[in-house]
Amino acid sequence: MTAPVNPARSEPAGWVDRRGWDDNRTRDPNYHSMIIFLTILVGLAMLGTLGVLFAGMLGLARGGGNPGRSNALMRWRVLLQGVALVLFALLLTLLRHKG
Repeated sequence: MTAPVNPARSEPAGWVDRRGWDDNRTRDPNYHSMIIFLTILVGLAMLGTLGVLFAGMLGLARGGGNPGRSNALMRWRVLLQGVALVLFALLLTLLRHKG
């Protein structure tokens, strides 16, 4: 008797791929919710970075602005860029290891 075959994949059910990972993580409903949540967070972080960047550029274009405000906007931009990159790396890691 042969092992049952997963209709979504050509391998038998419970098959472990060549990297040694079982595909049970992709069947977990929390896995897909986490992917969606991280995707939304990455998008929000990127939009926040863009908004702070444009606010800083507008202040620079007007001229005569407050240097303290410009420095604060630059710090926020760098912080949001870092958050976006960390979330993006986490998202790619989860997508890569899905099995």
